[in-house]
Amino acid sequence: MIALVDDDDTVLEAIASLLRSLGYTVRTFRSGGAFLDWTDLSKTSCLVADVMMPEIDGYELQRRLATRGFHFPVIFLTAITDAPARMRLLESGAHSVLAKPCSQQSLIDCIESAIEHRSQ
Repeated sequence: MIALVDDDDTVLEAIASLLRSLGYTVRTFRSGGAFLDWTDLSKTSCLVADVMMPEIDGYELQRRLATRGFHFPVIFLTAITDAPARMRLLESGAHSVLAKPCSQQSLIDCIESAIEHRSQ
């Protein structure tokens, strides 16, 4: 199960459609809070999330997941070009940080790498 969290419906639908076309099971969430409230968090193999979202941003989402004991790979998609901010995400446990917009192939490669890394 790949979980997608983004407050932009267009981004959610585009990525969900791409991943479903590749055979992945996908669940979408419009906010970090909605994802955290999901009763099946343990079914997540990989999380793809925006960084800049209202209420709970990507940093806080990742922190709350770790606090609850969830350590699945997280791939962040962000328009942030600030290198220290990107490093902060990686240092706090993100598997990858991709710049928006990213190529479909870059996203697919990151997801495949994250899932492979998790199964090791």
